[in-house]
Amino acid sequence: MKRATATSVHPNVLGSLLNFGLAMLVPHLLSRHSLFPRVVAWGLAAILGVGLVLTVSRSAMLGVGVAVVVISVMRYRKLLPLMLLAVVVFLISPWSQSLLNHFLEGFQLADLSTQMRMGEYKDALTLIRRYPFLGVGFAGAPDIDIYVAVASLYFTVAAQMGLLGLAAFLVVLGVVLWRFWRRRWLAPAALELEPLWYGLHAAIIGGVVSGVFDRFFFSLDFHNSVTLFWLVVGLATAATQLLDSSTGDNRALADGSAV
Repeated sequence: MKRATATSVHPNVLGSLLNFGLAMLVPHLLSRHSLFPRVVAWGLAAILGVGLVLTVSRSAMLGVGVAVVVISVMRYRKLLPLMLLAVVVFLISPWSQSLLNHFLEGFQLADLSTQMRMGEYKDALTLIRRYPFLGVGFAGAPDIDIYVAVASLYFTVAAQMGLLGLAAFLVVLGVVLWRFWRRRWLAPAALELEPLWYGLHAAIIGGVVSGVFDRFFFSLDFHNSVTLFWLVVGLATAATQLLDSSTGDNRALADGSAV
């Protein structure tokens, strides 16, 4: 099966990039305060969507799917009928049957790549049991019978940084997403900031989900993906701070406490 890679070397790396791009773009499709004209936003979404399908990256497609569902339920509910229609078309279209079978084989653990992942997870658990707290670092496994490479962001963090490192990683992401959840009621008052804020957090959600099955957001072999991941986390944090500031100023003006 031929898969799109562009300049990303690996199709799943390109998939992770498109996962982020499409998740960040989706809020602009319906927002009245989008950075893009409506026709441009939909055109970009179509291009990124086709590119994502051509990568045949199941983890990236699953990630962006979950991200879009989350932000649609939270804010952009007009997207839900469109998503349902897209799913129906995907299920019944002749051109999508091979991709559908590819997904089903993954869920049934029937294809070779999924079976290899299961073996990697088993070996990763062996490594983590031997070096549970601080992991083995970034130079490689010290024992000849185990290895670090595993197709999972979370297993990779645990193997290289131990359970303490994984806990720290999860705490950072948990705080970012918790702040996102707590401030969802403030976003509509932020106008132009709202689609950016939702898009950045949608990208994080997409990365968190796709990271269950891919390691590219925490792999020294793919610095661009790692840099992109933490850049988006930083931008999401900054957007939340701006949201707090802008809504605080609006409340102060409404109360007559600011000039």
